[in-house]
Amino acid sequence: MRFLKVPAANAEIEVSRIVLGTTYFGTKIPEDKSYAIIDRYAELGGNTIDTARVYGDWEDNGNAASERVCGNWLRGLGKDRSKFILATKGGHYRIRSRNVSRVNPEDIKTDIELSLENLNTHIDIYFLHRDNPQMPVENIMPVFDEYIRSGDIRAIGASNWKRERIDEANRFCRENGLLPFTVSEIQWSLARLDEANLALAFGGDPTLCGMEAGEYEKYTAGDLPVFCFTSIAWGFFGKYISGKGTMSSESIRKACETPENFRRMEIVRRWSEKTGLSPITLSVAYLTGHRIPAAALVGCSRAEQLDELMAAPDYIPDPEFYHEIAAGS
Repeated sequence: MRFLKVPAANAEIEVSRIVLGTTYFGTKIPEDKSYAIIDRYAELGGNTIDTARVYGDWEDNGNAASERVCGNWLRGLGKDRSKFILATKGGHYRIRSRNVSRVNPEDIKTDIELSLENLNTHIDIYFLHRDNPQMPVENIMPVFDEYIRSGDIRAIGASNWKRERIDEANRFCRENGLLPFTVSEIQWSLARLDEANLALAFGGDPTLCGMEAGEYEKYTAGDLPVFCFTSIAWGFFGKYISGKGTMSSESIRKACETPENFRRMEIVRRWSEKTGLSPITLSVAYLTGHRIPAAALVGCSRAEQLDELMAAPDYIPDPEFYHEIAAGS
């Protein structure tokens, strides 16, 4: 397993290039199966678990279900907690109130306090899950200072923030002696989703930010590591190339079924045959081997699904593979 370095308040954090997503832990995925998935992930060399305050908010009494499961698993480790990196997120709108932003000092602090309570451990990386461009960064960034100083949070990241806003926030932090954002969590996969298709795939959510939706060039300097969510594009390449399975919804199918993605599919098919790697492994390796420092966020419903995904960082694709992908963009 290869690792990604994320700057933190006291030292760099080494994150495995495959990060375990836990969106449905404690809701669609029962707690015992969630534990089995984390156990297998750890056995295969993974060390970073990603959760969020909002995970579970779609079910009655399900708010923070994922955080509670992850916290329970980590508590079972005892002294071995230091071997694992825990990332969580706050500031997301409530699922039933999409139009009400919670990116403000009061709601952010409330979310941090509740996450610390649910997890019952420090947070290695805390992401702001959404942005509100109308809220000045000077109102947002100082909220984290007391938690950084106390050791409750080691690093802060921006999830679904435009790069210009991240840079604006970081300028303010540098000028005021505050810890800046040191990592970005953004939608990115080998399947290209422009701004329109990104919104289509996610039910019209205007608060999402995608690498292929106008952000890619802003990251090519490689100065900010990224966590990539929906890293396997809902299994698009594996399902279509194998002829097995279908996309999880009609809107996702329409978002992915574009001429550009079918062109990329043929490239993946050829390189899969050439390397002997599965299309899914190759599509994740596209991210973990990229010149932009990236870790792929992966989720699964069964522990055995991890075997194929965890092999990706061990393979760094040939430069010609990247060249062929970029040729049609």
